[in-house]
Amino acid sequence: MSEKSSWELGYEQILQHYIPEGYEDFSYLEQKVFPILYWHLTPKTSITAEYDLSIIKYYEGTDYGSIYHQARAGIEGRLTPKSTIYLKAGYQYRIYDASSRKNAQSSVLEGIYNYRLTEKTTLEFIASQD
Repeated sequence: MSEKSSWELGYEQILQHYIPEGYEDFSYLEQKVFPILYWHLTPKTSITAEYDLSIIKYYEGTDYGSIYHQARAGIEGRLTPKSTIYLKAGYQYRIYDASSRKNAQSSVLEGIYNYRLTEKTTLEFIASQD
């Protein structure tokens, strides 16, 4: 990559386990891989392009399991030395495991405000629609 561009590769794993009786069907494991490309317009501002591939498996016999592909573009800006804002928009296509469920597609939006309180502590506000 050049001086004006960079990239990163992320991996995320979410294990959501519901203990109360009657909610066990909603327990799931999600694994997501996402490369992100950055084009640095200025030292404080970057444009991003991101692709997510996620696999979601439910533990009890539900038909909610799925794989989704998601592409997003956005802008990232450092407002102050301690605060950053991220705005992303894109498209998601979800393929369900069960043939009884119809595949879905939707627009996705995300906004994040990040404030570094100390070297080891960050406060983050996230709003998303997906």
